[in-house]
Amino acid sequence: MDALNTLRAILVGCAFVAALLLAFSGQWIPAAVLFAGIAAHFGLWAWLRAQKRRETEQGIRDLTT
Repeated sequence: MDALNTLRAILVGCAFVAALLLAFSGQWIPAAVLFAGIAAHFGLWAWLRAQKRRETEQGIRDLTT
Protein backbone atom coordinates (compact mmCIF):
# COMPACT_ATOMS: atom_id res chain seq x y z
CA MET A 1 0.00 0.00 0.00
CA ASP A 2 2.93 2.33 0.61
CA ALA A 3 4.03 1.98 -3.01
CA LEU A 4 0.54 2.94 -4.18
CA ASN A 5 0.53 6.03 -1.94
CA THR A 6 3.98 6.97 -3.25
CA LEU A 7 2.78 6.65 -6.85
CA ARG A 8 -0.32 8.72 -6.04
CA ALA A 9 1.82 11.45 -4.50
CA ILE A 10 4.13 11.52 -7.51
CA LEU A 11 1.22 11.75 -9.95
CA VAL A 12 -0.47 14.55 -8.00
CA GLY A 13 2.85 16.39 -7.83
CA CYS A 14 3.26 16.09 -11.61
CA ALA A 15 -0.28 17.34 -12.14
CA PHE A 16 0.44 20.32 -9.88
CA VAL A 17 3.58 21.21 -11.83
CA ALA A 18 1.69 20.84 -15.11
CA ALA A 19 -1.08 23.11 -13.81
CA LEU A 20 1.46 25.74 -12.79
CA LEU A 21 3.15 25.59 -16.19
CA LEU A 22 -0.19 25.93 -17.94
CA ALA A 23 -1.17 28.86 -15.73
CA PHE A 24 2.11 30.67 -16.36
CA SER A 25 1.76 30.18 -20.11
CA GLY A 26 -1.70 31.76 -20.03
CA GLN A 27 -3.77 28.63 -20.59
CA TRP A 28 -6.20 29.24 -17.75
CA ILE A 29 -8.96 26.74 -18.49
CA PRO A 30 -6.75 23.62 -18.61
CA ALA A 31 -4.90 24.86 -15.52
CA ALA A 32 -8.18 25.39 -13.68
CA VAL A 33 -9.34 21.88 -14.60
CA LEU A 34 -6.13 20.39 -13.23
CA PHE A 35 -6.31 22.48 -10.06
CA ALA A 36 -9.94 21.42 -9.57
CA GLY A 37 -8.94 17.77 -9.96
CA ILE A 38 -6.12 18.18 -7.46
CA ALA A 39 -8.45 19.88 -4.97
CA ALA A 40 -11.06 17.13 -5.41
CA HIS A 41 -8.36 14.51 -4.89
CA PHE A 42 -7.24 16.07 -1.62
CA GLY A 43 -10.83 16.54 -0.47
CA LEU A 44 -11.63 12.88 -1.10
CA TRP A 45 -8.37 11.81 0.56
CA ALA A 46 -9.18 13.86 3.68
CA TRP A 47 -12.75 12.53 3.82
CA LEU A 48 -11.63 8.90 3.49
CA ARG A 49 -8.93 9.40 6.11
CA ALA A 50 -11.46 10.90 8.54
CA GLN A 51 -13.90 8.06 7.86
CA LYS A 52 -11.18 5.49 8.53
CA ARG A 53 -10.35 7.25 11.81
CA ARG A 54 -14.03 7.30 12.86
CA GLU A 55 -14.44 3.61 12.06
CA THR A 56 -11.30 2.77 14.01
CA GLU A 57 -12.53 4.77 17.01
CA GLN A 58 -15.90 3.00 16.89
CA GLY A 59 -14.25 -0.41 16.62
CA ILE A 60 -15.79 -1.09 13.21
CA ARG A 61 -12.55 -1.38 11.26
CA ASP A 62 -10.07 -4.17 11.91
CA LEU A 63 -6.72 -2.64 12.84
CA THR A 64 -4.80 -5.07 10.61
CA THR A 65 -6.12 -3.49 7.38
